[in-house]
Amino acid sequence: MRAACLSSFIIAIGIAPTAYGLDLDDIVLVHAGGDNGHISILNEDTLAVDSFISGQGFGLDTGSQVVVQSDNHIVTALNNSGGMNSAFSRRPANDLGNPTYPPNGLGAAISTLLAYNDGAGYEDYIFFGLDDLGGNFSNLQVRIPDLTAIASWSAHGLNGGPSDLNSPPLNLLGPINGAVMNSSGALTHLWENTVGFGPGQQGRLHRNPTGDLAIGAGDTPMGMSGMDDIFGVALEIRPDDLMVLAKSNRIVELRTSDDRLSPDVGGFEVNTGQFLGGPHADDITALGVLNDNRFVVGLANGELSLWSTDLQAAGLKINRDQNVTLACPGGNCTINTIGVQSDNDIIVGTEEGRLFRLDTSLSTITSQDGFGRIDDIAFLNGDDSPGTPGDYNNDGAVDAADYTVWVDGSSPDSSAAGYQLWSDNFGSGSASGSLVAANVPEPASLSLCMLVLTLYGFVRRP
Repeated sequence: MRAACLSSFIIAIGIAPTAYGLDLDDIVLVHAGGDNGHISILNEDTLAVDSFISGQGFGLDTGSQVVVQSDNHIVTALNNSGGMNSAFSRRPANDLGNPTYPPNGLGAAISTLLAYNDGAGYEDYIFFGLDDLGGNFSNLQVRIPDLTAIASWSAHGLNGGPSDLNSPPLNLLGPINGAVMNSSGALTHLWENTVGFGPGQQGRLHRNPTGDLAIGAGDTPMGMSGMDDIFGVALEIRPDDLMVLAKSNRIVELRTSDDRLSPDVGGFEVNTGQFLGGPHADDITALGVLNDNRFVVGLANGELSLWSTDLQAAGLKINRDQNVTLACPGGNCTINTIGVQSDNDIIVGTEEGRLFRLDTSLSTITSQDGFGRIDDIAFLNGDDSPGTPGDYNNDGAVDAADYTVWVDGSSPDSSAAGYQLWSDNFGSGSASGSLVAANVPEPASLSLCMLVLTLYGFVRRP
């Protein structure tokens, strides 16, 4: 009887993982935590922790990275700035304890991740920017979505310098500090190059027009200020395809993302004090871009500013619309990372472990403490709209996976009426490979089978 019911159950509803309880803009953090580093998922509004996993190594070093793929798989990377074998992994957001790609290493510090969607069929590929201190060059990799194979790679010359482009000086060294992709699928990445061997070791922008790391088109250095080299700090891209580039001399530039990488669009300095070289409390530490092309700039002294641009004005008009200084216990915060939700609420993570949610007036909506150093922020791609009736896991289709949600008691209505809603809408939505309506199991036969399977431990309610 058990085997017959199990066979019938598999034929009738299929076996599929569920992905329920994931809401649009829920926050993913990588942070130091109290147990050698956490991956945490937080409520999008309250910042309360919904789930987490500890012991991820993020407590050892700064600069860990996180991105979220379109199916809500979370990819994280530990930036071991000592140049050792930094770990990266992939895991579903609704089951953090079971990675689909267990922690592995690339033999170098991982300083940048980018979810790689070029519009040409390469969705959810992952770009890795590596700083190989041991081998004295910067590696670039693009991996297929499940991370098991390399789709493209490049080692741009000795010590991180793209030696076949514009004849840059040798001995360029330093992490890749950002990567963006424009709407045509062109990838641009930023070398920091902060380890100097004399003048001329500036940071650089490099562009790959097709996302193929073996093909280059566009390369430019950051330049110098007097005798001080200028390095790249952070890179983001606006919906209009203009890049926002932060440099170590506290200048923010708008640059084109075409092969010119032109800075002629314009820029501004976030601080009026004289640039003396070296790290200072008012240096830029983070950028974020809103969906209306405005952008936010975070400084090491806790200052957060919101900027807008008018490209139609006679000469570029740049406005600082809002400005605030964020306070943490003991003084001003040190801003480490900025993320922007789909409704333009701004999430700011700090060195002190305080997380802020602010509106576009830069007024704090809510904040939470106790995370330890916050390294990076990403957001889930859930859908908290009502969607299709019976689609209990919000994946756009009413299928066998939604039945398992109902059985587990995790649907909005786990009564017979909830089953009937699922049954009436079975087959709706866009998923391929769903069962045909003729295979929808009847409640009476399901009840008997479910009773048998429950007795044998196949079905468990929370």
